[in-house]
Amino acid sequence: MAVTKKQLLIQILGLTERQSVELEKEDLGEFESLLNRKERLFAKMKRLGKDKAGEREEYLPILTELIALDEANNERYHEVYEELRARVKGVRVQQNAVKAYNNPYMSAPQGGILFDKTSK
Repeated sequence: MAVTKKQLLIQILGLTERQSVELEKEDLGEFESLLNRKERLFAKMKRLGKDKAGEREEYLPILTELIALDEANNERYHEVYEELRARVKGVRVQQNAVKAYNNPYMSAPQGGILFDKTSK
């Protein structure tokens, strides 16, 4: 039995809903895995070719829901990304503070000889 575009869109919608759950858990690894699976399904859909007459109306409600959910996921992804980015920045600042505390001479100027060339 051949897979139809409507069936593929239903599968893609299911993956998109799962992406929403993974974003709420802040599991970006699983989110990316689901994204890769969606891309493969979109590639299958593209290989099916152009729509036949009246076929688009059959899956238009699914497509509309998919687009809305995907936009919400995109916004949430950027929120999670910025939160994680801020956390990483904080960790780096703490690491540098611990390094400076453990080795106070690191931030002090190094001793050396200065040759000052004067006239004559």
